[in-house]
Amino acid sequence: INFDFKQGDLSKLEFPDRKFDFTFIPSVLERIDNQSIDIIIRELCRISNKYIFISDFYDHYPLGYPRSEKELEKFFNKYGFELEFFDYSITDTYIPNQCELHTMFVRK
Repeated sequence: INFDFKQGDLSKLEFPDRKFDFTFIPSVLERIDNQSIDIIIRELCRISNKYIFISDFYDHYPLGYPRSEKELEKFFNKYGFELEFFDYSITDTYIPNQCELHTMFVRK
């Protein structure tokens, strides 16, 4: 497996449609406000060919916008992806007892 990590503005990604077979978004969407989330998810769906995996904290932190799998599913369904998998887990990292939500969306 080869990885080619990219960085950019999620609201206007400069990649062609369906460029990436697998898109991994770690601890990003939890920081996107409610006014911008639809634009971001639309762009992620546009550049993703098959799978989108999200790992976000589900705890309420300052400037955080945790969303359940049901909330995320509504956005992704609008852009041709369906929820394949989700899991809530409690981690024991440097901040004990954090709740993480992992979701996998698949193009319909």
